[in-house]
Amino acid sequence: MRTAVTTVAAIDCGTNSIRLLVAGVEDGRLAERHREMRIVRLGQGVDETGLLAPDALARTFAALHDYAALCKGADRVRMVATSATRDAENRDEFVSGVREILGVDPEVVSVFQSSVAPYPPGAMIKLSDGTSGIVKEVKQNKLTQPIVRVAFDASGAEITPFEVDLSESELTVV
Repeated sequence: MRTAVTTVAAIDCGTNSIRLLVAGVEDGRLAERHREMRIVRLGQGVDETGLLAPDALARTFAALHDYAALCKGADRVRMVATSATRDAENRDEFVSGVREILGVDPEVVSVFQSSVAPYPPGAMIKLSDGTSGIVKEVKQNKLTQPIVRVAFDASGAEITPFEVDLSESELTVV
């Protein structure tokens, strides 16, 4: 018996870019529906001023408005933000804007999380041969070489999933 399709959306906001992945999950399999990346330079000037610049926030919020439209109908939306947001004195302005636009609070990843688990389980990653997959497991001593369940070829077409342990492969994360 088939289970209902669940639609999930993931947004990753870094210092320079913001990424969106919308996917359907059915019977434990992921089918990519939309993937996008934009350069927003949210971290512009944070090191010098300690603040997220108004124009950087405006660029980021404009991208989030577009992403919100693409996330409509998703059963779950999750947003993660890293360094620029964590370091900024006015991060509450960013959090409030995200909440208003997406209806969710961004999860601001700690320095420990971003340095220890750069590819956490469940993250969608692209490999050096152009294929994409979901991080299945991260080994304690191989944090940058996770085990990946590859599910998409270089053109983005769904393929029969297979697992690859990057610590035992010539493939790398790009």
